[in-house]
Parts: sequence; structure tokens; C-alpha cells
Amino acid sequence: MRKIDKKIKVGFIILFLICFAIISFQNFKRVNNLNIKYQIVGESTISDNKEVKTSSCNNQENIEDIFERKLNDYSLLGYFPQTYKPSIQAVYYAISILDTLGKLNLINQTEVANDIMNQYLIDTHFFLDDYAQRYLDTDYLMDDYPLTSLLEINCYAILTLEILGYDELINKPQLIDFIWSCLNPEDEYNGFIGLPYSPDLDERFRLATLDNTYYAVKVLDFLMDNWEAYSYEKSRIIQFINNLQFITTTAEWYGGFLNDNDMGFSSLGSEMSEPNLLSSYYALKTLEIFDLVNTIRIDHFHHFLNFLYNSTNNTFKLGLYDTGEFDILGSAVGLDLADLTGFTNMSRNDIIQFILNYRNELENWDRSTSKKYHELIDNFQVIRSLKDSGVISLLSDQEKNEIASSILFYKPNQGFSLLSNDYMSLELIHTVINSFYLYDRINQLDIIELYNLIEQCYFYYDFVDYHEFAGCINTYQYNRVFRTLPIEYYCCGKNYSLEERNYFSSHRTTYFALDSLLKLYKLDDFGVKYSLIELLNEIIVSQFLYSGYDCYGAFLPSIAYVNNRPEFESKTIYAEHSYFAIKSLELLVDFLNLGSINDLDFDKVALYDYLKRNSYENDTILYFKPNYSSRIEDILENTFYMIYILEAIDFYDLNNQKLRNFLSQNVDYSNLKNIYYQYKISQFLDLQIELNYSKTSSLIENLYQQGLNEYFVDAYSNDICQSAFYWVADMAKNDELDVDCEYNINVFLGSIISMNTTFCNIVFNEFDENTLVVFDSEQLDTISFERTSGMLYQTMFKVPESPDCYPNVVGMLKIYDNNILLGELPISFETYFKLHISPKIININDEVLFQFNVSYEFTSGFNSAPNSIIYARIYRNDINIESLKMDKNDFYDYSTFSISYTPQDDAEYHIKFMLCDSFHPNEELIYDHTINPQDSSGNTPNIAEPIVNAIIICTICGGSVFATYKGFKWIIGRKSRKKPQKVEVTINNTKGVSDLFGEVLKEDDD
Repeated sequence: MRKIDKKIKVGFIILFLICFAIISFQNFKRVNNLNIKYQIVGESTISDNKEVKTSSCNNQENIEDIFERKLNDYSLLGYFPQTYKPSIQAVYYAISILDTLGKLNLINQTEVANDIMNQYLIDTHFFLDDYAQRYLDTDYLMDDYPLTSLLEINCYAILTLEILGYDELINKPQLIDFIWSCLNPEDEYNGFIGLPYSPDLDERFRLATLDNTYYAVKVLDFLMDNWEAYSYEKSRIIQFINNLQFITTTAEWYGGFLNDNDMGFSSLGSEMSEPNLLSSYYALKTLEIFDLVNTIRIDHFHHFLNFLYNSTNNTFKLGLYDTGEFDILGSAVGLDLADLTGFTNMSRNDIIQFILNYRNELENWDRSTSKKYHELIDNFQVIRSLKDSGVISLLSDQEKNEIASSILFYKPNQGFSLLSNDYMSLELIHTVINSFYLYDRINQLDIIELYNLIEQCYFYYDFVDYHEFAGCINTYQYNRVFRTLPIEYYCCGKNYSLEERNYFSSHRTTYFALDSLLKLYKLDDFGVKYSLIELLNEIIVSQFLYSGYDCYGAFLPSIAYVNNRPEFESKTIYAEHSYFAIKSLELLVDFLNLGSINDLDFDKVALYDYLKRNSYENDTILYFKPNYSSRIEDILENTFYMIYILEAIDFYDLNNQKLRNFLSQNVDYSNLKNIYYQYKISQFLDLQIELNYSKTSSLIENLYQQGLNEYFVDAYSNDICQSAFYWVADMAKNDELDVDCEYNINVFLGSIISMNTTFCNIVFNEFDENTLVVFDSEQLDTISFERTSGMLYQTMFKVPESPDCYPNVVGMLKIYDNNILLGELPISFETYFKLHISPKIININDEVLFQFNVSYEFTSGFNSAPNSIIYARIYRNDINIESLKMDKNDFYDYSTFSISYTPQDDAEYHIKFMLCDSFHPNEELIYDHTINPQDSSGNTPNIAEPIVNAIIICTICGGSVFATYKGFKWIIGRKSRKKPQKVEVTINNTKGVSDLFGEVLKEDDD
């Protein structure tokens, strides 16, 4: 996956450190002048006033910067850096490592303390972050062991402030009370649980564990002056620890410590079979605080260490069934515990060299030499053990710098996260691929490498015979890949406090993978190796069809949840699973040419009933009710899922007006997710929700984080959603530009026309120098606009005195960004000229002489008609008997046409004079004359009025009124960018033009 050689990697780290040091120094200068609003003793007085973030660039530049950043990152690193949610736990791990290495100067310590204190709740007197909230939501029917506990989160916060020297910010008595409230008072001896004790808690919440006990004792020892007032509790804790040592000698691995008293419960994780070195670490390090390590059965514990020690490789296994998955971590912890208990049956130097020699490409440690997983907890525990074993002093300054700099890979925009940024999620990959696809840039990506990464996420359950896509790359085993269970992949509890739901694998990850492969043009290659039909059938099988549940008819997260107890399955179901199941089925059906998803064998009626049963509707509004959140943005998202599914299965019967009402009442211009799903629902149903483009564009611009080149979710938090870039790209690309173009819709040939245009959409209200605005017309070729001021683009050009530009000019106004078409608007304006015809008819005996003076008037003046022809069409008793071409003479500014005609008998002759030229290619009647012998007046000349009159233009109120002659009516109209309003006024030969326009002006005044 990674493409960095040693020199490039070292160079990148040095560059990273230099940039980070500059930023840290600037922040240091800023925060040194900051008056932190905390009481030295007592409750914190944290301010809730947060500034809305701002970006110095416009959205167009920001989007382009993200594209370039993605390409540059992948080229340099071999991956797209992923931003993970920060946690107090990760902050403690990172600060502890940096402190051990003597590198705390790399971070802004005041800012870290500020972040920690911002998560202190004054009313409850404890710290709370998302990970602690997830723990409080634990559902033991769904979660097989507790997550990072509330108690541990508080211990991490206190220990971090201690390291940074800001422990005076906390109210020590209140936190001491909180920690002691977590001691289980049941039985004659016991330890600490993960939250304040109550007899009403679930029995597993009440189960004391060594890890909770270790951190509680460690922090209490720091907060309290001594243990004298708690001698009884101390005695119970010591007895609790000693009783967890496994001393049954019939077991070959006796001597280690269990983490809890429940043999059927793996409180450190199912992969951490107990007893193991980690649970033993918590036991012995707790006793060390009391200076009572010698109270354990040392010889038994040495037997356990000997059992785990591999003398061939000079490594320690972490636990009984560790086959190498934890050899680096196990060796570090084993070394520490061996030193603590005086175990010597090992090659200490070889173990140390083994640990130091196996740093990874980030210059920190994987948990093992065989499984290339590296979480911050692994590095923290390795460094902690090396420190306690006195090994840190063996590291050179360069090695310390390298290890310290690698910790910055765990640093998002704020705080630290449990995973480093080289773990790409399928969500991030899908976002990148779809965004590049939207902008026709898919060929810029490494298609083969991305295909390989996605394929690696596809794994097979050999014990149940089905397949799934893991949510993260480089995860070759299911579920227990990550020890700390990052919240981005593991979050599905009781919905009490955390409004977030994530699964490591689900229909969501399946759709992300399939759609990404499709956009990469590699789904056919994938289909050759794996059965897409089987995958399709597995999605269908995952529909939940146990009657009596509110979720009856919906889809489970994936087939992995099928064949469990219905009460368990029902707790895993959310609307998004059904949405992504339907999206995946649609994709597969279309790709495999299977017709329609409605031909598939799943219960569409039950799915319809599930959606309607879980929606809310009254007289005015309608929406879907998610069972995990009350946030409007989540309701909008789930409402979109409902709408899409109903349309897909041809059961859409929702009241669009009620949906429109709900959307209009709940627009939040501080939340990107809200705006995106407002846009998606309105676009999908053509509801024409009128969002304020200025506010949406400003929001998106302000949510842009330049350092990370990512978008925050809302204006008041530091949460980054990996899909946010695609949301912005989707709206930017697919929301039509609202283009406003002003120009005269009636133009005199040869004159100068001015066009002014402004444009914006839900994302763009400002464009950079790469924006190109042109008017494309086959008649005029391509004419460019220039940016004059603000977002006004202007052009002026001459309309040629050419028949090609008559009677109208049509074209498209087009807006480009880096040769990508952003929007366009059809442009059309009418053109005219003045045709002057002076007819003269003279009767001389039986001969009639016809003469016309013809002149074309354009902006340049009067012109002759050199290319014009006038035919005399002669009718005798309404029968055309002949056509005669008039003679022509061309002068400078006019042409004369003449012909004489003598009737052959006394019949009535009717002569029509037809003008034909490039302006009148279909011939135009300009005059007709009747010769009736009975009305002839001998030699008296007959001067007639012409059929064609001049076109007259005048200006009214800044607009243009134009008049053209059609039959016997003048058509009067006003200039408008939209549709001209026309007034028809009948005139006769006796009414003057001034009288006519006098009436029009009077009507305009009225």
C-alpha cells in the first residue's frame, strides 16, 4: 500500500515537524495571552461561546485544493489521510508518550489542557467525551465486553492535566468523590467498576475489573494526600487483586491474573484470553502503588512468565492463545513485569533489541511482527513498559524525535485520536472516488491500487459461508481488528446519550465498496473473482421478518446478524441499513442486467409498512423518526432514506407538501449535513425549496479547515465527516447555477451589445481567476467575458451587419472552471434593420411603369441592395401567368429597381412585387398593385404607399420598446431577460408613428 522509501519518509517527517513547530509556536504566542477561564480550586467556568470558523479562500479554490491535496497525499504517502475523532483516552496516551520522550514542546500544552477542561461537566463533576458516552450506552445484549469506561476517561483526563502541570484547574475533592463512587461495595472484597455504583446497574456494569481498578488507584494516589482514611477500602482492593491470580496448578499456564471474576466474560476483549500479561500488569502495577507486589505468589507468576516466554525468538506472548499477534506488545509488557518481579529466566538484552528493531514505517510500533496493526494504545503501552524498564535512555535523540513525530500521525485538527491517519475507511475511499468521478478526474487516481485496497476489505466467513466488506482497509480479520474499537466503526448501544451509529461491516460498507469499484470501472474484474449473485442473495436474506417488532420488514446491518435472537437482531436495525441494502441491490441488479429490484424476492410490502410505521405525520408536516437521534440533521437524513426506498420499490405515497413544510421549517445554516439533505430531498422530489444561496455558500466556506483540507460538520464543533467533501462536491457539481444575464433583446444590426452576468449556486457565490465565462454562438463564434467588480462579468461586442445574424442571434452563455463546465444559460436576442422602400408607379397609356428606390439602413448608415432581386409576379384573373425580374442599378446608399408592363387585354391584372435576398431568402411581399382598365385615368401618375414600413425604436424607462410590422398590426414590446410582454396596436395609413408611441407611453404610465 505505502510507496514511501526511507529518504522520502524521513523528509516528509522533517517537513511535518518544521510546519508543526511553526504552527505550535504561533499558537503558543497566542495562548500565552489567553486568560483561561477556570477557577484554580472548584468548578470550572467553561465558556460556551465559540467562534464560527472562517476560511480565507472561496469554495471553488477550496474544492480544488482538496483535489490537489488528495492527489499529493497519495503520491507521497501511498494513502489518503483519514481524520478520526479525538478522545481524552488518546490525548492521555499521546501526552504520556511525548512526556516520556521529553518532547512535550511539540504540542501546545495550554491548548491541550483547554480541550480537556472543555469536556468537564460542572453539574455532574466529571469529564465526559463521546467514548465515555458510548460506554454509558453499552447494551450487553449487543456488546460482548465493556468499552473504555467513564471512570477510565476521567482518570485519563486527570493524569493528562497532571503531566501538563494544569491539575490546579480541577476540583480535586469532587473528583475524588466521583472515583470512590465507582468502587463496588458488594462482597467482602472488590474493586472498581466503570461508573458510579448502583445496585440497579446491569450485573456486568457492576463487575469490577483490574484495568478500572488500576487507573482508579493510580489517580487516587495522585489526588489524595494519603490512604489513611481509606484503609478499609484499600484492604478490600488488595484482596480483590490477589484473589484474581490464577493458582490452579493443574493448568499449565497458572500464575497469571484474570481481569475480573467472571470466567465467561472477556473484559479486556475476546482476543485477550485470560489470564494474560495485560491483566497481570494492572494487578501488579496497582500493588506497586501500595508497595505490596510481594503479596502475590511470585513463584506462580514466574511460572506464568516462563510459560509465555519464547526462548527461541526471545519474545513474550501476551496471552495463552497468542500465536504472534501481540509479540511486540507482549515482549514490552513481559519485560516490564519481569523486572518488577525479579524474573531472570530470559535474555533481557535480546528482548530489548527485538522491541527496538521492529519499529514500523511510521517509526513507532505495530502490536506484532505478523499483524501490522498500530493503534495509539499499542505505542503507549510499549513506551510505558520501556520507560519503567529503564530502556528509554537507550534511545538516541534522533530515535526519540522519530517516535515523537510519529505520534503526530494520530493528531487530527484538535486533540489526538486512537487511530493514526493511515487507516483509510471505505467511506473515505468512496468519498474520494465519487468526488473525482463527479469532476471527470477519475483517471488521475491510482485505479489498480485502489481496486486492490477495496478487494482486501472483502472477507469470507468460513464457518457460515458468506461475505462482507470491512469498513477499513488492511483489516484482514473480522470485528476484533482494533483493540480500542474506534467510534467510527463500533457504535451501536442503547441510544441513551450518543447520537451516532456505526458498524464495522454493513450494507453501508458493501455499497461504498461496490459503488467505488463501479466508478473505477473495476466491478467487472471483481465479479470475475467473486460471485456477485451470492452477494445479492445475502443482502436479500438479511431482511428482518419477525412479526411483532417495530422494525419488521427492515433490513439488518448485514447477513452477519441473521440467525441471532430476534430481540438482539431488532436492536441492530436502523433505516440506513435498508437504504444501503436497496442501493446495493439496485447497483447489482443493474450491473448484472437482472431487470428491476422489484423482481427480486424480498418483502416490499413489509418494508413499506416499516417505513410508514416509523414515520411521523400530522396535518402539516411529515418526516421519518430515527430511533437513535432527535437532531434535525439526522431526521432529514433518515427522511431522505425513506423517500428513496419508497420510490425505489414503487410504493411512494408521501404528501410532498407536508415534506416541503417540514424542510422549510427546519433549515439550519450552521450545519452542513442539514443543508445537504435539504438539498437532496428537494432535488429528488423537485420540491423547489428556496435555500439562501448566500448563507449556504458562506457556511461551506467557513466550515473548510485549511490545515486538513477537510470540512467540519457544523460551525460550532471540530467534528469532521469523511463524506462531507462528497456532499460539497455533489452540490457544487449538480446544483444548477442560478445565472442572471442582462442584455437588450432587440438589437440593431451593426450596433454594440452589452451583456452583464452574475451567477451562483448552493456552493458557489464567488469564483477565482480560473473561471471562464463565454458566449458561444455559431453566428458570432466565442466571445469572452471579463470580471469587472465583485462577481459581475461583462462583455461588449458588435453584432455584424450580416444576414447570418438576422432575424435573431442564439447561443449559450457558459461558465467553466479549469475547463469543467459549471453551468450554462441559453441566450437569444432579436435583430433588426431598417428597410427603406420608395415606390413610384406611373401609368402612361396602356403601359405601367414601376420603380422602387430600396435602401438598407444599419448602424453604419444607409446601404444599397447589391444582392437583392425584386420579382414582379403577374396574375391575370387570379392566375399567375408570368414572373418578371426587375432591372436594378446600384448606387452608394441605395438601389433602384424598375420595370414596365403592358396588359394584353382588358382583364384585371394583379401584380405582386417580391423582394428576395439574403435577408429575405423566402421572398417578401413589398408591394402589390392592381391594374383595372375600367379605373384607368389615362396618363395620370399613380403614386402608391409601400407595404413594408420602417422599423422604429425608442427608449422607455431604461428598457427598449420595439415595433415591427406584421400585416396591418404593429407589435409593441418591452425589453426583458425573461419573456417579452407584447401589446398589439392596430394602425392605419393615416395614423402617425408619434401618435402610436404616444398611446404606448400612456399605457406604460398607467
